[in-house]
Order: sequence, then structure tokens, then C-alpha cells
Amino acid sequence: MHANPVPPWAGKQPRDWQAKALPIALDALRRRENAIICAIMGSGKSVLIAEVCASGRGRVVVTVPTVALVVQLAATIGARCPGEVGTFYGDSKQTDRRITIVCLASLGTYAAATAHLEAPALWIADEAHKTEAERVLEAHAKLRPTRSLGFTATPFRSVPTQELSLWSRLVYEYGVKDAMRDGVVVPYRLRHWTGGEVTVDEACLQMIATAEGPGLVNALSVDDAEQYAAYLCRNGVEAAAVHSRLDQNTVAERINLLKCGKLRCIVHVNMLAEGVDMPWLRWLCMRRAVKSTVRFCQEVGRVLRAHPGKTEAVLYDPNDLFDAMGLTYEAVLQGQAAPKGLDGIRAELDALAGAIDADAVDAPERWAKCLTVWRRYLRLLVHACIASGKVEQKISSRGWRSADPSPRQVETAGKFLRGLKSDTSVPAPHRRHLATIADNVQRLTRGDVSDLFSVLAALKTARYLNEPLWTVLAPAINGAEVNYEAA
Repeated sequence: MHANPVPPWAGKQPRDWQAKALPIALDALRRRENAIICAIMGSGKSVLIAEVCASGRGRVVVTVPTVALVVQLAATIGARCPGEVGTFYGDSKQTDRRITIVCLASLGTYAAATAHLEAPALWIADEAHKTEAERVLEAHAKLRPTRSLGFTATPFRSVPTQELSLWSRLVYEYGVKDAMRDGVVVPYRLRHWTGGEVTVDEACLQMIATAEGPGLVNALSVDDAEQYAAYLCRNGVEAAAVHSRLDQNTVAERINLLKCGKLRCIVHVNMLAEGVDMPWLRWLCMRRAVKSTVRFCQEVGRVLRAHPGKTEAVLYDPNDLFDAMGLTYEAVLQGQAAPKGLDGIRAELDALAGAIDADAVDAPERWAKCLTVWRRYLRLLVHACIASGKVEQKISSRGWRSADPSPRQVETAGKFLRGLKSDTSVPAPHRRHLATIADNVQRLTRGDVSDLFSVLAALKTARYLNEPLWTVLAPAINGAEVNYEAA
């Protein structure tokens, strides 16, 4: 072990998950596994990375995707390993330190500049889902690190069968359910559109009008961000755009205006990428119909970060993105591609279609998706279970949710619904909604049926533990109670 004058964890008490993950990470390094640790945004990956860096002697290369993250991580690791940390990006070309934080865009240049040195003893890839880029793979082949360790909140790519080929095993996972239990992130409340046929822009305006506290609205492009911010201002919502054409002082000023309440929201193009730290945000309006599962998880996850006085995050979803996407996906690492045979061919065809979507620019959706009352209730019900920590959905791909369920699945769902709607222990408002779903059981998609089964699993667990789950699920009623006769 490496002697260091700074005490373990820089003298601070580590979070429980960090303390558990550290020996697992070090054991994976001893075994020379190319392992990944998955932890949700805002959970403290950088602190764990610093502790790993302090646990060895050899040269360490730490890669991150942005210059902002280079600066942030250098400060965190430098506090644990003072005098040992250098940076490599743009005009900073330090190669004489034991630990070097390198921007991914400069990794090839770094590999060339250090070609005369022995191979790094350790490569740590923060945001490891970014490592499949061709230039990263080429630089990695030149560096030939002895050991590798990846960190990410999203250990997959937007196309399920496209692997993260440099990594072999997920050794530790700290997910949404764990983080909610520990208070690292807050529960979320979904809000869908039910106001009839209007454009997405109009729906977002009406949803934002009810929002409390500071929030964000995503946009397709710089021009789109400017235009929609102006549209909000004309309609009584104080808003400003933030994008790459603005200087850093202007960006910082507008973020500060949002934080102190002088702006209601910021319209952005890519603010919620890696490294953004705005835990005080209260809501997110998903105006942009994102196609990338990685982008979706990054945007939503960062709004969920805990902050003093923040009890929940509100997610406005006029495109019903939560129908096809989630916050937790199966890891797709080396050796975990689609199986061969007929199922494999189908998966590869689905993946090809997904690749076309994932690589395309997010298309503007003109009309907001107006959910039926019963489908909105079902969506809110399952996500209330997820937000309360009673359910954790693991999604392996996106397309399956819109497919038709099997006859047996429909039959089972019907029995489940009939049992609940006649169960007097279920509060009457819930029974009313469940009866409506039962009347529409033949219209359920495979995703709807999966949601019902998730709720059933949560109910069984709650009964076993004697927990009042229906009280926890009150947000589903509060968000969906409407006049059926008028709907």
C-alpha cells in the first residue's frame, strides 16, 4: 500500500456504499479484471476514485469526458493525494505526476507524449460508457495499462447489443433504489399531459405554469433553446437560454439567477451532461423527445440529486418518454451481446433500428402525447412504487414495451386486476382506477402488463412486511383523479 500523509477518505466518513465498494474494487484490480463499478449520479464516485488512487504506488491515468470534469476530479483526488496529481488537456500538459487526469479528447496526445514511459499501472475511466469511441480505443491500445477500472452511472450504450468492449464484469452496483433508501437522491413524481390535442410547446408551457421552484427545459439546438426561452417569456414565464455560444460568465450569471429565484427556468441544450452539479433543481420538463437511453438517464438522474429542503423532484413528460425508457438498464459489457439463433437475429434487427434512432438528432415532436386516464394512472402507479423504493425495474431494451403481450400475460393481468378491484383493503379511489384498467385489459401493451406485475410484486412484499403500500402510492391518485364522465 502507498503511504500518504492524508488519512483515508481525506479524514471524512465515507458513505456506506463507498466503504463497501472500495475492497471490491481493489480485489478486482488484484485479479486484473477489467471491472466496472456502477453508481447513480451524485452518489460520490469521485471520492471513491480518489481512494482507489491513494491505494497503490504506480502511475495512474484517470480519464474523464470534459475539461470541467478534469478540473473537478483533479481537486478531489488532489485533496487525498496532495502533490501527486497533474492534468492533461488543452494548454495543460503535465506528464510528470504519479496521477494524471486526462480529458478523453486529449487521450491520444497523452499516449504519444508518454510513449517513452512504462505502461500505466492503472487506468481509471470515469464515465466509462464513453470509452467505446474509436479514438479512445486506439489510445487505450497504445497505453496498454496493466489494470483498468471503470466508473459510470450508465454501464451500457443506447443500443442494447452494442458492447462496452473494454470491460468484462460489473462488480458493484449502487442504483436508484439504493440511493433513494440512503437519501442520496429524492423520490420523483411524474406529470403527463392530459389536456387534449396541443403542441408539445403549448403543453410544456401549461405544465411549467404549475411548477414550483427552479427547473430546466431541454431543447433540440441553440436556436431552438433561444426561441423557446423567448416563447416562455412572452407567455409570462421568466426564462433564459443557456448554450455553447454564451461565454462562461453569462452562463454562470443565468444559473445564479435561476438558483436565487429571479428566473423560473433555463432552456438548455446539453446542461445535464457529465459533471453538472445543480442539486437544488426542483423539476425537469422533458420537452425534447430524446432517443438516447444514456442521455435520458443522465438528465433525469441529475435532477433527482438530494438537497436541503428538497423532498421530491417533479418530471414533466409531455412525450411520455417513461413509457419506453427507465432509470436502470442491464449492463452491456464484453461477452454480453445478443445471443445467436432466431432470438439473436431479432435482437440484432431491433438493435439496428435502435442504432439509427440513437445516432440521429432527436426529432421534434409536434403534438404532446395525451394519455388516457387509465394508462396515466398505471404509469404513475408503477413509478410511485419505483420512487418509494418498492420496485426496481431493470430494462434490457426499449422496443419490447410497445409489443403485444401474450394471451397468458393478458389472462394473468386480468385475474390480478379483478382481484384488486374487489379487494376492500384497497382504497376506493384506487379500486375505481383499477376497474377501468380491467375494462381495457385487451388494450394493454407488454410494457403495461410488466408494470402491473411490478406493482403486484410490490404489493406482495408490502403485505409480507405489513407495510401500508397504498398510502405510499397516494401520488398516483393525486395525479390521476379526474372526472371520468368528462374524459
